[in-house]
Amino acid sequence: MFEVTESATNQLEKYFETQEKSPVRVYLASGCGGPMLALALDEQKNNDHTYDINGFQFLVDKSLMDTVAPIQIDHTEAGFKINSSLKVDPGACGSCTSC
Repeated sequence: MFEVTESATNQLEKYFETQEKSPVRVYLASGCGGPMLALALDEQKNNDHTYDINGFQFLVDKSLMDTVAPIQIDHTEAGFKINSSLKVDPGACGSCTSC
């Protein structure tokens, strides 16, 4: 399952008001607390699941989707938030020097 909230859709519409829409990729990034999901503009690849939602195309690598499904993209005052089944250790600091 892949879901995009109304708040996230509204924010994407604002972002793309002045530029051509591009596919939005959900990908696994590393952060201070360990791996986390992030968003980036990208092109579709052969190993992607594609989701066309509210006029936007979202891309997720098939093997990543199998690992983290379901995905929900939301937008709050703090920015985009990606909810999934990915387990992150909230106490882990990793190699981040600003922790």
